[in-house]
Amino acid sequence: MNVLLLGGGDTKWEDLRGLEYQGEAIDLLSPRRGQVLPEEASVDIIVSGDDFSLQSPLGDELLAWRTHPHTFLTPCWIQCDRREFEGRCLWPRLSIDRFDPVPDASEFTRWLGRIVQWQQDRLQVSRMGSFEERALLEVLTSLSLRRATGKLAVFGEEGEETVLLLSKGALRESRSRFGPERQQEILADLLARPRGNYLWEPGEGSGANGDGGDLASLLQEVLGLIRDANLLFRFLRDLGQPVRKTESQSALDDRADPFFGSQQEMYNLIDGKLTAAQLIDCSPVSRPRAMAFLAKFLSMGDIAACEGPSTAIRRMLLVDDSKLMCRALGEIFASDPRFRIVGVAHDGQEALEAMELHHPDVITMDIQMPRMDGLAALKRIMIRDPRPVVILSAFTTETSHLTYESFKYGAVDVITKPDRTGKRELEEQSRDLRDRVALAAAARLDAVQYIRGPRKGCSAEGLAEKRRTDGGPASRLVAAACGAGGFPSLMRVLFSVSSMEELPCLVVCVAMPPAVVESLAPNLDEDCLMPVRLLVPSEPLRSGTCYLYSFRKPFRLVGGDEGIRAEEDEEGKAGQALDLLLATASSLHGGETISLLISGSGTDGLEGMRCVRRHGGRTFVLSSSWCLRPELPERALAEGLGVEIESIARLAKLLESPWTALSRDDPKEGEQG
Repeated sequence: MNVLLLGGGDTKWEDLRGLEYQGEAIDLLSPRRGQVLPEEASVDIIVSGDDFSLQSPLGDELLAWRTHPHTFLTPCWIQCDRREFEGRCLWPRLSIDRFDPVPDASEFTRWLGRIVQWQQDRLQVSRMGSFEERALLEVLTSLSLRRATGKLAVFGEEGEETVLLLSKGALRESRSRFGPERQQEILADLLARPRGNYLWEPGEGSGANGDGGDLASLLQEVLGLIRDANLLFRFLRDLGQPVRKTESQSALDDRADPFFGSQQEMYNLIDGKLTAAQLIDCSPVSRPRAMAFLAKFLSMGDIAACEGPSTAIRRMLLVDDSKLMCRALGEIFASDPRFRIVGVAHDGQEALEAMELHHPDVITMDIQMPRMDGLAALKRIMIRDPRPVVILSAFTTETSHLTYESFKYGAVDVITKPDRTGKRELEEQSRDLRDRVALAAAARLDAVQYIRGPRKGCSAEGLAEKRRTDGGPASRLVAAACGAGGFPSLMRVLFSVSSMEELPCLVVCVAMPPAVVESLAPNLDEDCLMPVRLLVPSEPLRSGTCYLYSFRKPFRLVGGDEGIRAEEDEEGKAGQALDLLLATASSLHGGETISLLISGSGTDGLEGMRCVRRHGGRTFVLSSSWCLRPELPERALAEGLGVEIESIARLAKLLESPWTALSRDDPKEGEQG
């Protein structure tokens, strides 16, 4: 068995020399720089080094092997965290690819067993499956080699559907957002999706028509396009950088290019404010093609990178029916170089008109206003032109439901209006307001959306019945750190819970002010199958109940004869509330600790997750694609502190029976490919 080492990793893999697997010796090979042709030596497995810096050629070498016609199905062990690697490489993955920065001979041997089974099964295509179970590159290659006939439906994370009709291994007809004539774009778009599901229906294919194209040839063209797309990382290591136009337009001279119109359309979107990632998302072509366009523009000097999103000036629209409040907000934000106020509106209708005129990057909005209230305006914004909206509200019993509904409609954050209780207090409120709005302005727009209510199974009778159910004292619990921007995702998780049989006691520290948490908890309780309560000091916790509290009032968990209870932290470590929750949970439960991380920024929570890991427990991290603030989840996963959960539905399922996850050695949602 020939193992190819790329990137000078020989010394790290010395333990493999002389190793045998099922009676076959393992030979380590090192290629000449740039040598990728398999005719020189048969290659069964590729192992990469760990230097993926901008100056290193390792990424290009690894990608060259993966996109070569003879080696594109060769399993790879990549010495890097998966999320970190995929953040700087558009990778046409296989389900067997392994991402692990630690070379380990015993783990390598276990992986060989998976590869052998995969090689035996890879030509088989089940009727349905996920990309985690069977990568789409494998599925399409198998159908091509088998000269299959039938219908393949592919579903993305948001439910979008692409249909491919095959006849004897040829793509005869397709239906997607690109239209039937751009088959290469359709396949490129599919292979660039990291997650999704497929449904295969074998058939006669009599309904297919059109000239079509050989599927194997189309796949090789797409792999070449993916190789071109990765040239973008030579110019932009961070796709979160905005790009601007220069005086040059060299790339737009070739009108014979079949994609000239699409190039021009994408070039016209560049305004100095949109990041490369945003341009790719809204482009008229597939993700690989859009990346190749940007690489071409950058290489020819038609565009250039400009300041990153963390230093970009945010165009701001203030919406409040009180002119006095608008004036006060104007004074609060005028001194902050991160913002530029471009407009003021005094009701929802004026806000919509001001949006079309000024194109703000972030909006602060009151709820109760004449003519059109804040909720109605928010709903229209999320439908017509989504952008970060922060609700400013005075929290009362009467407005608590409106506050809750604003999260459902897509508000990034809800903040208490500043009041003039004292100079020092006002300064603290103003600083907090500016920082929270700055975080909201940088939120991922693809995670800003209307939140659907609980599942239909949660009837009014069922909700009433669960409130009469006493789950008994909690003997153990799940601790959840709900960081900045995490409350909308927490709502989705609780709405998705559909069974009361094994629900744990769930304690959630929420990165929101106490007044907001207190106003939201009763409304959330009315909607959810799982009872939702505010955490009360010294009160014994009950199983099957969700307890919420603000990170401004940190708690520690303690055990006793009456079960688990929470005590206020006497040291007042408000900046370490998430750490304190996870650390005290791991002290109570040791290796049986289950913790969750939902969104967040900063570092609060990292040390707590390290404590969970040291005690032998497990942390499950909601994928950053569902997080308004993905920085903390991405950092936790890069450090190996948790297991990634790819969807809201899977996290809800785990919550319904959490301790079964402790016995799973390699969950599907894990960090391996």
